[in-house]
Amino acid sequence: MKSKLILCVIVALILAAIFTPPAQAEPEYANSLVSYWKFDEGTADTAASGANSIIDSAASNNDGTPGANLFYRSETPVGFGLSAEFNGSNYVVFDTNYHNFPMNNNPHTFTAWLNTEDVTHSSVFCYGTLAANQARILSIDNSHFGTYYYFNDRVYAGYNVPQNTWIHLAWTYGAGKEDIYVNGVRVAGSNVLYVNTNQAGGQYRHIGGGLNEWYDGK
Repeated sequence: MKSKLILCVIVALILAAIFTPPAQAEPEYANSLVSYWKFDEGTADTAASGANSIIDSAASNNDGTPGANLFYRSETPVGFGLSAEFNGSNYVVFDTNYHNFPMNNNPHTFTAWLNTEDVTHSSVFCYGTLAANQARILSIDNSHFGTYYYFNDRVYAGYNVPQNTWIHLAWTYGAGKEDIYVNGVRVAGSNVLYVNTNQAGGQYRHIGGGLNEWYDGK
């Protein structure tokens, strides 16, 4: 099964998925993003390949290396540009330093356009260390979005993730509280007891994967 994921990351201690046509100038807010992946480096219906070939358009230079059989596609939620197609067994891994990502207990906002094909079990985005409270993970489990910090403070949205439909997702964390929004509507929220994200181990640094769970959507 194949899937398409448009992913970018926002911020100033914030992550976000934004899509702009390659022919246009970068929006002003792009300068404030931690990372910003547009997946427009290639040509539609060709495979992405090469170390650090998935370009971070923000200043942090968190370029990514695609796994096998990651394809660029012309289908997008906004009618221009490209998307990246994941097939449930591949991912993008970025630099082990993941420069400027929010660490320790600092706030974040992650956003992405998703079109999910398999909603049973997958990881959308993750970074951090394989230890309790030291990673940040966004997943899809049994048709619901789930967020957790490795072992603790897992939150599931009651919202049912649709198949084969573009949606805009936002996951925010700050001041001991997290929220999930779909198409601008809050669908879940919870208090978070403890977050101490750490990059020392560097095990988690993936778009479309993590914990041997690979994104497969549309």
